[in-house]
Amino acid sequence: MHMAMSGESDPIFQEALQRIISNLERHKHVVGVVICDDQGLPLHSNMDAILAEEISAQIASLVGKIYHVTKEIARDAPQVIRLEFANKDFEIIPDVSTGVIIIALVDKKKRILH
Repeated sequence: MHMAMSGESDPIFQEALQRIISNLERHKHVVGVVICDDQGLPLHSNMDAILAEEISAQIASLVGKIYHVTKEIARDAPQVIRLEFANKDFEIIPDVSTGVIIIALVDKKKRILH
């Protein structure tokens, strides 16, 4: 299920978010996508709304912390953040210039099988 969530109600903006989700869904190992703002508010997702809200809030908080650490250490912002777990990964693409964070949930079992 694709759902527009809180945030921008501009149809062109929502269409652009939908295109991002559709492009990521084409990858067989991607099982869910959430696009949120830098405050953790989900803007668009193909996941359950409650799960999308939980993921958005936690990942946005983490991205904020990582951003501050990398600015101090590398003097640059991360382009991609990857959290690896036993069966699933989170691939996170924060765009500091727009304040949008793209989160893709990757199922390792599906990636191995396809």
